[in-house]
Amino acid sequence: MNIVDQIALRASEERPAIISGGEVLTFGELLKRASGLASWLSRRPGFRRDGVPRVGLACGNGVDYIVLALAILKAGGCLVPLADELTAAERREIIDRTALCGVLSGDEASPLWERHETPPLENEEEFTLLDPAFIRFSSGTTGKSKGVVLSHAKLRERIVAANAALEIGPGDRVLWMLPMAHHFAVSIVLYLYHGACTVLGESHLAEEVLGLARTTRATVIYGAPFHHSLLAADTGGYDWPDLRLAVTTAAPLPAAVGEAFRKRFGKPLVQGLGIIEIGLPLLNTGGAGDSPTAVGRPLPAFD
Repeated sequence: MNIVDQIALRASEERPAIISGGEVLTFGELLKRASGLASWLSRRPGFRRDGVPRVGLACGNGVDYIVLALAILKAGGCLVPLADELTAAERREIIDRTALCGVLSGDEASPLWERHETPPLENEEEFTLLDPAFIRFSSGTTGKSKGVVLSHAKLRERIVAANAALEIGPGDRVLWMLPMAHHFAVSIVLYLYHGACTVLGESHLAEEVLGLARTTRATVIYGAPFHHSLLAADTGGYDWPDLRLAVTTAAPLPAAVGEAFRKRFGKPLVQGLGIIEIGLPLLNTGGAGDSPTAVGRPLPAFD
């Protein structure tokens, strides 16, 4: 089943799904907006119907990214993130290698559709049978970057497996700090699937992040060591009493940052290791206090 439909079946329409800029977007409102945009997208020229259309998404962080991403999935498309930092040549390579039918950009109010006349994949029928939801490209640090296909079923498996350790639920408000083009499937989708609220800010400055945490009563933060180091250096008086889980990923956690964060907020940083080909197999929920720089043992689904 389409992952957006699964989220809709589990969601309580009146509960908050996103907080951004002081506004609250409920699950009902979010899904309605995504469905409306999905209907618009399905009527765009070139949105292929002979198989699963692959759609590039070029959008900055924020509510618009989430709505556009859900719309692509809801319309039956396979989402291919196009990060802002890509060079023109890198972007063109992704478009050609994935045989995109088009690129969706702009925002929810003024979406832009850029049609691409790319030839179909050689294995188009086999690709369709996968029921693909995402294509993510690996970093290419050990060889040529690879496009990893993530089906709707595999996406659900990954978010359920990760949440066995994270224990995200409807009572959580997750303060989001990372670029959505690189971190979305086993994070934002996970929060939505499990009924949590995602809190979006516009600043990485500690004073403003903590102000947002205070007003929204955020219970979880998901960021990188860079963000946590800024928070740990804060000299204000807010000790974030609602915080129950602080996840750090995207780069190795320096021991000094882990110690400073724990001293400042009384909570250890839980380091996670995400791998595009696998998901989130390692999360240091059990040993963060004693070994903050460790990535922990494999989660039960990866034993």
